[in-house]
Amino acid sequence: MSSFSTLVGIGVAFGAAAFTLIVLLRFLRGSRRRERPVHLAAAGAASPVPPSWEEKRRHPRVAVSWEAEIEEAGVSRAARLRDISLGGAFVVVSAPPAAGRELRLTVFPPHAAPLALNAAVAWSNAAVPEERVVHRGMGVTFRANSAEDLRRLHEVILGLLSRQEEAP
Repeated sequence: MSSFSTLVGIGVAFGAAAFTLIVLLRFLRGSRRRERPVHLAAAGAASPVPPSWEEKRRHPRVAVSWEAEIEEAGVSRAARLRDISLGGAFVVVSAPPAAGRELRLTVFPPHAAPLALNAAVAWSNAAVPEERVVHRGMGVTFRANSAEDLRRLHEVILGLLSRQEEAP
């Protein structure tokens, strides 16, 4: 049993290294194409411009359009994912729960089996006026998931990135 655990650990570590390399290469290739914003602090201004959301993210997000389902307090409802990363996702849903709420998010990637993850609502645009919202929904962070669930999430994202690399 110990050798099996060791093999699983090595497999997860190898997968994580491969995923990190792909994400890093995509980031480096993308950063050469776009101009970096100049912050006022660098120009000597008194109040710096806060960094953008993208600069605050720990994990790069990948744009998707996947069916999903959220379960909160035993009630399930249909939803849709707009983007996903190892750390979280943006979920389109008509009446998003309040920030801090715990839920179960099941995603249905087109090229993989459904994946159920524990998540917490990081923010919601429920209070934003309709005319200012592109997609009503919430940002979630993945929390307290098993190593197997995280491995599967990693594989799904890695598969998505490799299919994007192969596309013309």
